[in-house]
Amino acid sequence: MATTTTALLCLCAVTLVASIGVDITEHLNKRAGSSRVAFSAGLTTNLELHQPVNITFDRVFTNIGDAYDNNTGEFTCPAAGTYVFQFHGLTESDGSIWMELFKNNAYVISAYSHSANDYGAASNAIVLQLAVGDVVHLQGHGDVYLYGASDEVYATFNGFLLYPAKSS
Repeated sequence: MATTTTALLCLCAVTLVASIGVDITEHLNKRAGSSRVAFSAGLTTNLELHQPVNITFDRVFTNIGDAYDNNTGEFTCPAAGTYVFQFHGLTESDGSIWMELFKNNAYVISAYSHSANDYGAASNAIVLQLAVGDVVHLQGHGDVYLYGASDEVYATFNGFLLYPAKSS
């Protein structure tokens, strides 16, 4: 009986929310004091690097919170919390990929691949605590060849807020 009553109350709440047009996600975000932050960007051209430099991903798929700058390749944290970052790359035959993720210009993690007779892929992911203003970016290390094409996006850089920091 209790399960049926709970289900009926939930159904009524959902129906009420839908009928008055309230965005429940927005309401919950405001109530929690958090903001929505997520980005996903990809590389649509081949990129060849011979010195350490930021990797800039030119196609922005989503940029909720406007924290990723595709001109610099940098994500600047707009809301303190726990973030997830993922990055992937593909190199052609006899190419190498060596990508490093930095937080505030300090090395954090790498991904590396080399293949003599085939494409090579490298990827990595990490969960980081960030404060407002922290900067996260990817950098190519050594001789790097990232494969990209407008109709084949294999190199990507993604990040999103997993949990906002608790208010004091």
